[in-house]
Amino acid sequence: HLFSAVSGAVTALYTVELKGHKYVISSFIHAEQVRCIKCLRLFSIIEPHTSDVRSACTHCNEPFSTRSHGVQFGPDEIVACELRESLSARRGQLHWLCDDDSLRARLSIKDAQEKAAILRKKLDLPVPKRLLDFGGRLNTSGSTTLGRLYDDHSIVALSAIEEAIQGVRDTQTRGKLLLAFSAILKNCSKMYRFHEGGGGSPIGAYYVPPIRKELNPLFAFREKLEAVSSTLQEISEWGPESFVVSNQSAARLDIPSNSIDYVFTDPPYADTMPFG
Repeated sequence: HLFSAVSGAVTALYTVELKGHKYVISSFIHAEQVRCIKCLRLFSIIEPHTSDVRSACTHCNEPFSTRSHGVQFGPDEIVACELRESLSARRGQLHWLCDDDSLRARLSIKDAQEKAAILRKKLDLPVPKRLLDFGGRLNTSGSTTLGRLYDDHSIVALSAIEEAIQGVRDTQTRGKLLLAFSAILKNCSKMYRFHEGGGGSPIGAYYVPPIRKELNPLFAFREKLEAVSSTLQEISEWGPESFVVSNQSAARLDIPSNSIDYVFTDPPYADTMPFG
């Protein structure tokens, strides 16, 4: 019921028709543009059909590097999208917009922009200055507020998912859904890296890569919900003495000696790490 309500609200944003067949967009690939220091024209930094950065301007062949001093970045653009047969499909195929100019025109970008602009007014919360000072391309990419950390399509879909979850009456069910929802927020932000052939994911710090992948939150939420449900089912099968949840001081543990088989730790390493 929840997926039906959400998909009905955002289907148009993630549906595209090619050769008489409708596909669901599972992700967009974004690449920033830079201004050539010689001819002063903008060009995309990505090499089509790869996740590699170009080594020269596409207009005048002037050598280029993202690490060059004084590089002037322009707005990013959608350069490709992954299409799947349906919301239940597990795999899709990447389509590059440079191979089909008509595909760009079919993307519901304007509709997403209008809806996202309204939502961003509610999420106009500034990113802490200490994170901006650490770098991570937050300033470069314009991701200086909470709402700006998300692309237009993503913020609209995430808002629809959260609204549907809040409408669930059962407290325990709503809590489980919110757990899965909160777990996808970082992956659905501008911080998800793109790698041709699969993989990606954000790094540990707040960093917006110049070539990135915008996930469809519907796919991300479904997959995370399946993982959460599986884990909760496994925990429910444990015996009452299988685990202990405690917030004691490590110096004064009420745990018998020689009773621990395995220790896993994941402490924060710096203020740039997105813990909590």
